[in-house]
Amino acid sequence: MEQISMNRMCHEAFEIAADAHRYVREGLLLWDDVSQIDPPSCPALLVTQDGVFPVQCWVDRPSACDGDVVDKVEAVILSMPNGVLHVVSVKRDNALDPIDLGALRICPDADLAEHFHDLLERVETPMLRRFIGDVFSLRQVFQGFWEATAGTRHHAWAGGLARHSVEVAERVASDMSRSDPDSVMFTEAERDLAIAVSLLHDIGKTISYTADGFCTPRALMLGHEVLGVELMHKPLEALRVEQVDLADALTALLLSRTRFAQGRFHLEAIRQVISKADRDSARRGLARL
Repeated sequence: MEQISMNRMCHEAFEIAADAHRYVREGLLLWDDVSQIDPPSCPALLVTQDGVFPVQCWVDRPSACDGDVVDKVEAVILSMPNGVLHVVSVKRDNALDPIDLGALRICPDADLAEHFHDLLERVETPMLRRFIGDVFSLRQVFQGFWEATAGTRHHAWAGGLARHSVEVAERVASDMSRSDPDSVMFTEAERDLAIAVSLLHDIGKTISYTADGFCTPRALMLGHEVLGVELMHKPLEALRVEQVDLADALTALLLSRTRFAQGRFHLEAIRQVISKADRDSARRGLARL
C-alpha cells in the first residue's frame, strides 16, 4: 500500500488539540474536486463501515487523472473536541471493495443490497468479478447506482435503478440455469457474462438526468447505452488487455446490439434472455407507480 502523510503545509496550518482522539479506519474518500490546486486542507466525504462522514483532509489528493474513481484508503483520523474529523495520513489500498461499502452505507434497502451480493457470488469468472468491482470504483457509479432512478417510465424513484438492475439479473440467472432441451445450453461463462450485463445494462442512467429529472442533451442524442459504455471505458479497456473477446462481448451486449457475428459466446441468445427479463421488470416497475 502507498503511504501518504500530511502534506507539507499541514504542520504550519493545523494545531492538534491535546484532547483530540486518534483512530484508524478503512474506507473510501470522495473528494470535492480533485482538479483544484491543493490548499492546506480539502473537504471530502469518508465512507466507512461505520457510516458516511464529512472530513477535512490534510493529505495530497489523487492526481487529476484519478478523479473519476473513489480513493480507497486506510485513514488516520483525528477527532477534534469541536466534532470536526481530520484525515492526517492515509495508505492507499486498491484491494478495498467499493461494492461492500456502497451497498452497506448508500443503498437505502438492506434487502436489495443482500440480493445484489448474492448475484455477485454467482459470478465465478474472476475477470468479470474484477470488472464489476472496477466499474463500482467509478465515483459516478459508486454513488449513483444506489440512488438513481431507472428513468421516468418505470422504477421512477430514488433507488429504482438498483432495484430494476437486480430484478433483471435475478431473472436472467434463473432462466439461464434451467435445463431445457429446446433452448440453448449456456456455459458457466455465458451465464456470468449475462449476470454482469444485467447488473450494468442501465449504468448510463447514472449520468443521463439533470438534478431536475430531465434527460441531458447527450442522453437524448446518444442514449443511456452509449453513455454507459463511455462511463465504463477504463474498466472495459483493462478487461480487454486480459481477454479481448470477453470485453468485446460485454460491449456488444451493453450497446443492445441486435445482430451479432459468430464467436465464442451465444450473444444473440443471451441478448434475448436479458431483453425479456428487462421488459418484464419494467412492466412490474410501471405497475408500482
